[in-house]
Amino acid sequence: MNENQQPLQDEENTAKENQAAAPAETGEPEQPESPAENRVFGMPRTCFRGTALGVAFGFLLCGFAGILFDVQLDSTMCVIVCAAAGYLISRMVYKKRGTDASQNSK
Repeated sequence: MNENQQPLQDEENTAKENQAAAPAETGEPEQPESPAENRVFGMPRTCFRGTALGVAFGFLLCGFAGILFDVQLDSTMCVIVCAAAGYLISRMVYKKRGTDASQNSK
């Protein structure tokens, strides 16, 4: 056995130990451990998804306006306006879910 084979065997042993120490899969989805995991770029995950959908809708709107009406819109402004609208709508949904959850827990 040369010196290059020893670390590989150590890694295999460590992998086997980790598999033995890992808890069995229950099939349930893992819950986030902290509220920080529910945030993307500092905003709640719901708001991030709404903003991303707004950006996508802005690009589609700009493209369809160009195809249907033969008008060239500034895609940057269109995307910013739609992203802001998506953020505001998803923020209202996020707050509504929070108030509903707090009322149901009482």
